[in-house]
Amino acid sequence: MRLDCRPGDEATVAPEQSLFEQFAWLYIFCREKLFRDDTNRIISALWPGGAATLGQALIELGCGPGFYSCRLAKRFQEIKVLGVDRCPSQLNRARQKAKSLCLQNCGFEKGNALQLAHRDGSFDMVVASRLFHYFAGRSTRGRRDGSGASARWSLFRC
Repeated sequence: MRLDCRPGDEATVAPEQSLFEQFAWLYIFCREKLFRDDTNRIISALWPGGAATLGQALIELGCGPGFYSCRLAKRFQEIKVLGVDRCPSQLNRARQKAKSLCLQNCGFEKGNALQLAHRDGSFDMVVASRLFHYFAGRSTRGRRDGSGASARWSLFRC
């Protein structure tokens, strides 16, 4: 049994062996009720003026139950938000949450944060809260400005 759904483990660990899968309800409870909410810090870092630009695209890597993806999509309905995670039960909860909030600008997909299925430059912003340790010393691509995803990660490290 593994504790995580760590990127790169796809070949050796089935997602159903992860504790995030076996005890999804516990992580969802902790994420939504116990962990610190950094939404305002994320907003301040990404949009210092407090306003997003129409059509901006944001990706959240390791979105889990969609806590930040849904909050950002609800606050900034003019942007498109995509949450990516490896764990199916977390993604199911994220989709349910987005649906219950009637979010038309927020979607979720299964994927590996280190091997995104999207072409380079597909996103304006990247949020990777609570994943910093997975990416230490690695570079990822995807931001439209070419800076990679690591530019703002340290702001959200827990």
